[in-house]
Amino acid sequence: MKGCVVLDLDGTLLDCRKRLYTVFSELTGGLNLTEEQYWELKRNKNDHRKILSVLGTWSNQQITEFEHSWLSRIEEKEYLTLDRTFEGVEPFLQRLHQQFYVVLLTSRQLAENVIWQLKYLDLHPWFHEVRITGKGNTKYKTIQERPLKGLHPTYLIGDTGEDIRTARKAGFTAIAVTNGFRSQQVLETYCPDMLLSSVIEFNVLT
Repeated sequence: MKGCVVLDLDGTLLDCRKRLYTVFSELTGGLNLTEEQYWELKRNKNDHRKILSVLGTWSNQQITEFEHSWLSRIEEKEYLTLDRTFEGVEPFLQRLHQQFYVVLLTSRQLAENVIWQLKYLDLHPWFHEVRITGKGNTKYKTIQERPLKGLHPTYLIGDTGEDIRTARKAGFTAIAVTNGFRSQQVLETYCPDMLLSSVIEFNVLT
């Protein structure tokens, strides 16, 4: 094997736009936002608290209740079935699995539902390891609990500033994809080693 590739899940391998917008709409009535408008706000680093306070004039108490309801729903299986892999992800993972030690690293909370979804989407065979932060942990701490020893070079591919910061702290090459949760303009502020429009563009390096 050439080394190790650590992959984020949501927004990197999976298109989660429909799931997020569906849960948001159910909890808020949509606030007259289309899915495209909602996603554009999210990609430009507007969290739910900001969206609700500005567009919905929600009180702090209402926003707190929304956040609790969001966390209780967003990883339920009925909503996970709305996710789709980005185009080309399945054959990309198959090829990657042959060349690298492939680790899935996700900040989701429900480990059982992560494994269920990977099997539902036929992705589970293509990861040598699946690491899930769970509640109250970070991706960096999850890596440090079981360091990836003897696997060089190590790349971390994700779609958020947290992914880039995690790669930096762990000494990995930081690769960001621009088709996920953050826009290219936002990701550039974190200075990744490389910016790709999609995870499958990593093929040019292998």
